[in-house]
Amino acid sequence: MRQIKRNSFREFKSGLLLFLTLACWSLSNPPGSTPDEWFQLGSIWCVDGVDDANCKSIIEPGVLSEYQMGETNIDYSSCLLTVKSEIRTCAEAEFEFQPMNSGGYPTTIYRIFNWFVPIGTSLSILIMRLFSALLATSLFVVQMLTMDKKNRLPWLTGFTFTMLPMSIFLLSSLHPSGWAITGVTHGWMFLLTGLSKQTGSRRHRSIPFLLWGFCGCICLASRYDAFLIFAAVSSITGIAFVASNRLVTVKNLPRILTAAAGSIIVIFTLSPVARTAISFPNKNLPNQPGTLQWISHWILNAIAVPVETLGTGLIGTYVTNNPVFKLRIGTVEQPIIPAAVWIVGVALLGGVFLFGLIRLNIIQAAALLMSSTLLVWIILGISSRLERDLFNLPGRYIIPLVPFMVGHFIYLSKSPIQLMEILSLRQVSIALLSVTHFLALHSVVETYASTQSFGLLPVIIERNGWWWVGLPFGPNFIVLFGSICFTKFLITAWSDSPSRSITGELSGIND
Repeated sequence: MRQIKRNSFREFKSGLLLFLTLACWSLSNPPGSTPDEWFQLGSIWCVDGVDDANCKSIIEPGVLSEYQMGETNIDYSSCLLTVKSEIRTCAEAEFEFQPMNSGGYPTTIYRIFNWFVPIGTSLSILIMRLFSALLATSLFVVQMLTMDKKNRLPWLTGFTFTMLPMSIFLLSSLHPSGWAITGVTHGWMFLLTGLSKQTGSRRHRSIPFLLWGFCGCICLASRYDAFLIFAAVSSITGIAFVASNRLVTVKNLPRILTAAAGSIIVIFTLSPVARTAISFPNKNLPNQPGTLQWISHWILNAIAVPVETLGTGLIGTYVTNNPVFKLRIGTVEQPIIPAAVWIVGVALLGGVFLFGLIRLNIIQAAALLMSSTLLVWIILGISSRLERDLFNLPGRYIIPLVPFMVGHFIYLSKSPIQLMEILSLRQVSIALLSVTHFLALHSVVETYASTQSFGLLPVIIERNGWWWVGLPFGPNFIVLFGSICFTKFLITAWSDSPSRSITGELSGIND
């Protein structure tokens, strides 16, 4: 009993450290700076239609407008509290036209965030971000408490090795992609836990399945393509579990075929993206690349999209003065993540896959092939809706799939030892992840608070710089505190995972 309480305390401690880390990331950038946040905010403020307080009018999309527009009073001033001694004044928000959802995305997430709008000022935006961080943290704690101990290593590897910098940035934002990452990353392990529990009461066996269904609801509430990824990932997990446990028998065949048919029906019923993705146009429209050029380009460059999530892509865009109408013509500031972040990220993932490839088995290879096919399929499907753009597909569209591909690959591995089982390599990995996290967080905070120095200088807020008005601490505290919390989170989360010495383990590989 004492051991159970100690383990529970450790999981809650790691969850608290994760939440504090995400809270620092929520404070790292001003309102409207996360990818498409200007669009998300308009969708939140006008989700219930016209009213006198938040949304005065709505203009339907037409020939001259790509988006539906709403006249909203969103506060972009970053004023949490009114402080008379502060140089930057907290002016009242004025109504202005804002792009908003015209039916291409689910409205559930916007309706939930709309609950916080009456709080007023930019504090409401910060609370929306913290709500997403709390959701991700809560599922993390529940995941650690419910999963089988043997599954901790593969799932934690997939989760922690793919957080920087795009995932952690989105998890701490109000962007629907953050919910998509949370739902898919946790969903497949909840499903696996439910399938693995053959003993215990029916109530205990049903809890993981209920959590898996909750993750599906999160994905469906956020993005249609997120639910497509969730359903496909769940199918791959189920197929691999059945195959690896040799459950394909004449007796179980009807249930397996029924589950497979039901999954296909659910995917194409609830995900419009799935129906779009299988209807690739055979003929290109004017000014579009040819079909063979378009498909071959994305097959060759598909690997670049998940790499972008490790740091090569833009993780935020903020436009000074007017974040709506000057998005493309105004002064744009973009945090440029140091190359060390993605170089270290790719190197660590390379090491993970190298250890996982030892004694490669057919089920592991088949699952990786299905995941890779899904990756390319989603890229092609989204690209077909973006007029076959060869060079502008943000990595956040497929980022929910990346933690699954890493974690599931290790889960199915028959290797006698994995990278994070070796204590010395685990310590090196945690140290490297901590350094790259510091570099990423410092880069983001520095870019928005002043201008990027492309170094490690202390962040100084200039007279025309940005920071939260009324916040009792400055940007340097956010960088240092967030970095310490992230390092302690990694140490705490990995402390209960088994570790072994590499001596003697690798000697048995050639036996």
